[in-house]
Amino acid sequence: MRNLRSFTPLHPESLGLKAGDEWQIKFESERKPRFLGWGVTGFTLIEVLISTTIFAVVLVVIYSAFQTGVLSYNKIDSASGVYNPVRVIFNRIESDIKNTFVYNKDDSQFHGTEHGIYFFSIRDSFDKDSNINTNLALIKYELNADKLKRSCLVGIDVLDDNSTHQAQDLLDNLEEFLIEYASRTNDPDNPYQWQKSWPREGDDNQKKNLPLAVRVTMVLKGTEEKPGEQERRISFTKVIELAQSNLK
Repeated sequence: MRNLRSFTPLHPESLGLKAGDEWQIKFESERKPRFLGWGVTGFTLIEVLISTTIFAVVLVVIYSAFQTGVLSYNKIDSASGVYNPVRVIFNRIESDIKNTFVYNKDDSQFHGTEHGIYFFSIRDSFDKDSNINTNLALIKYELNADKLKRSCLVGIDVLDDNSTHQAQDLLDNLEEFLIEYASRTNDPDNPYQWQKSWPREGDDNQKKNLPLAVRVTMVLKGTEEKPGEQERRISFTKVIELAQSNLK
């Protein structure tokens, strides 16, 4: 153990100071001063630029995804505004044609051209007490200018030749309304063919029967998506089979 008696006290004179002068020993930290406070380091310019760039890229991606979603929604909404009315009309035509029947054995009274058709059908209606009434109906579809019209005589009015059809506008802005009728052929490789009228002139077999199927095509006038672009034509086709046909 060291002898404390041999310890020589430190005097100011040994450090080159005069007695009575105030002196102190300062301890400096080896750490460099912090800009943002003790224990907190600041960002460099490169780090700030990289962070800003990443944030900007994320914003651009989010905006692009949002913009794509809005455009897709607008296209779907615009398309549904066209498809829904056409779908409703096709369902009406299909219901009318599927309920048709042969009026008598000599003449089915099912007559059609390329742009119009009329036939007898069964039509259900409801009275004020919600009871279903089944009535005989004579239905006619035709293209008038650019409008698809449907007229219907119900009940006893069907038998009155002087009865007038009350036409109802189903769809406008039509460019084409085409109807084709399926008949049998003797060709085993192509047993069916489409014709533009029913019955075929001079064909008693077709006159007495219904076609095997009816194909309806509607072409709507399009609109310009952008100025100077060509108008788009929108076409819809539906095939309606007649299970009650006895055509041979």
